[in-house]
Amino acid sequence: MLWAVSHLDTGARVHSRGIGAAAGTGAVSVGQMVCVEFTTRAGRPIRLFGCLAESTDDHLLIDGLDGSSTRPGIGESVVVSTLIGRAVQHSSTTVLAGGDLGGRRMMVRHPVAFLEGNRRRHDRVVLKLPVTFFEIERGPSTFATGVTIDISISGLLFGTTSASVAAGERIVLLVELPGRTVAGICEVRSMRDDKGTFRVGIEWVALPDLDRAALAALGA
Repeated sequence: MLWAVSHLDTGARVHSRGIGAAAGTGAVSVGQMVCVEFTTRAGRPIRLFGCLAESTDDHLLIDGLDGSSTRPGIGESVVVSTLIGRAVQHSSTTVLAGGDLGGRRMMVRHPVAFLEGNRRRHDRVVLKLPVTFFEIERGPSTFATGVTIDISISGLLFGTTSASVAAGERIVLLVELPGRTVAGICEVRSMRDDKGTFRVGIEWVALPDLDRAALAALGA
């Protein structure tokens, strides 16, 4: 990542001189250099560089992509790196649009870790509920179990003794609410070993409206 870091640092300094962006705002700014990394199905690592053209709480739009004509498909996981404050931050996310071969633009989901102050868009409820999960490509025969630590309509944090998933992977997760089982597709945002218990942070990717309403009712 040394090459990426040097490019990102240079891009941030140019933007600061030309537009007056603050270096210590703690959030991504339009005009910053962005690095996008992913691995093709053939196992070939790809690194792209572009400029941040648009930033909302929901997505990042990256323009002027260069470095390779290969692009990740919509829904695929990538690692995005950019300068936040005075340090280069890296986070996995999902491609939302712009996966055309040689395309110059790409839209990705705004990583939670990049939001200013790492703020969460929805209140989380501290609650212990049993969960069952499995990685989509491996199937339900590889299921594991855990217990929620906190939960909201945007995602949850749970603890498990299984190390069967990794950041960037998509899983099917079932949460046992009182009187209802909520099942949805999630993306693993973080995975941390805490003395033998793994703390897994996920964000819902697909969740039916009735299940979303049931989760919202937990904080009522």
